Amino acid sequence: MKLVHEITVHCPAEEAYEFCRDVSNWPTHFPPCLQARVLDESDGTQHIRLTAWGKEALFLWESERKLNQTYLSIGFRQKRPMPLVTDMAGKWVFKKVAQNTCHIELWHEFTVRENVQGIVPGIETPEAALQYMVDIVNANSDRELAAIKETLEQRLWSHEFEISVDIGHEAEAVYQLLRKYSYWPELLPHCSRIDTEYDDGEHQIYTMTVRVGDHDEVIRTIRHCANGCINYFQPAPPDALTAHKGSWELEQRPGGVTVTSWHKVVLNREYWVSLGIDAEVAKQRVAQSINANSRATIMTIDKKLNTRGERQP
Repeated sequence: MKLVHEITVHCPAEEAYEFCRDVSNWPTHFPPCLQARVLDESDGTQHIRLTAWGKEALFLWESERKLNQTYLSIGFRQKRPMPLVTDMAGKWVFKKVAQNTCHIELWHEFTVRENVQGIVPGIETPEAALQYMVDIVNANSDRELAAIKETLEQRLWSHEFEISVDIGHEAEAVYQLLRKYSYWPELLPHCSRIDTEYDDGEHQIYTMTVRVGDHDEVIRTIRHCANGCINYFQPAPPDALTAHKGSWELEQRPGGVTVTSWHKVVLNREYWVSLGIDAEVAKQRVAQSINANSRATIMTIDKKLNTRGERQP
């Protein structure tokens, strides 16, 4: 029996190949795989042991893999095949479609045993064993390919960045102005409105109306404030993003404080592609915009504290 599964992934073919070559990724990213271990690797040959779940049963097998980085393919053959089959072989093929887009094919070819009684409960005939194996391979292959696509596309469109600014004030004074977000419409030029949902001083939930480009956006934020640090995430970020979390961290130093605004975002691929903008340019634009707002926030706080006369002695 030969089965072929395929998917298109918006990432470079080389990155997809490397992701599948490194089996240490599998238990984390491939839902059927519980354990994956490289027993030996040399001269383009990899000997691995896998444990996976399929149709209410646990399967353990060992495979020999042939790695071809030049042609971006990985061939495999089970040295100790799964219990219902006499042999199992196949290959991964990674084909470049366009810049940052590839097509992945996953092939399986196997033969079921003639005598399958007593191996898997309820499987008594070769025909039943064949259907059982087809169902397992189909289900697991679809889940593996979907996991590859989700992981690699998110990785391509993920971005982590920060900005640090030194100002001449006590860290506690800066922290209090960052924590008391209700003052922001008075302080920050890009913030026009704040609506509080919950605030016990440590846990905060609020919506903020901010100016983004030539339009206003309402952003909901959930924050945790403790030990002079503020961590937050946006459960429903602006259309340009699918995820956004960040933090404000303060480091007291002689003569003032270093304020660091850190961000980790996942960009909305469909949004940016619809504008004809690729991932790298999109990440630069998002970082520039968010960093500009962070810097504006810090400098406005600096100005406010200068007005109060709360400069570091």
